[in-house]
Amino acid sequence: MRLQQFGGASAFSYYASSIFESVDFSSSIGTRSVAFVLIPRRAITILLTDKARQRPLLMVSSAGMCLSSLILGLSFWMQDLHHGKDVIPILVYLAVLAYSVSLSFGMAGLPWILMFEIFPVNVKGRVGSIVTFAH
Repeated sequence: MRLQQFGGASAFSYYASSIFESVDFSSSIGTRSVAFVLIPRRAITILLTDKARQRPLLMVSSAGMCLSSLILGLSFWMQDLHHGKDVIPILVYLAVLAYSVSLSFGMAGLPWILMFEIFPVNVKGRVGSIVTFAH
């Protein structure tokens, strides 16, 4: 749950339009396409959760989030150095899109499922309330 909180999902969603604008990419196209990809990726996530185990999904999701954050940071560093001005908007768009997809494949929902699988039946309600309050 802590990795989910400190992973930056809120920052990506809150600042997506300003991230796109800072590299001269259309914020309406960027945010709409990220939202448009949300629907099929949720369906794929449900199917993957049934087929694959939860641990590999969490590991792939964490690695994808880390890699896309690294690409986003490197693209802004390249922008500061005035290198690759044609490639930077595409890199930023793909990094935000990859982060969003990686987040949904594991880190968005699987910690909640794991929490309810760990605790016994008689304390699931209390523990779920405490974790939701702390979240």
